[in-house]
Amino acid sequence: MHDRTGGENDFVVFDLEDVKSIDMWRPTAYSGQVPAYHTEDGSYLALNTLKDAKIAYRKFGFESFDNTVLINMNKVTEFVPLKTGTKVMFDDGTHAIVRKKIKKRRPSRGG
Repeated sequence: MHDRTGGENDFVVFDLEDVKSIDMWRPTAYSGQVPAYHTEDGSYLALNTLKDAKIAYRKFGFESFDNTVLINMNKVTEFVPLKTGTKVMFDDGTHAIVRKKIKKRRPSRGG
């Protein structure tokens, strides 16, 4: 929660069973409040930006192709080219739109 550097070490996965309390905390004087989770090992903030999620979730297979969406590459079956980007198809039949053309690449699983 304090002394963040912006790197992967800023992010941890913790079990909610280890949380003693949750309160609202304001990281800066001009930012909105976010939940702070207090455990025996320290206090942690909920992710509240896509930039933070991009760093924190990279090790779980998430990848960013633009500034609007993170894609779980473990769930991708196909990339469908569009005029203004790419439709990313998932193994359950749903999709997300990425506002960038993704060059042909092999999805992590499926298709």
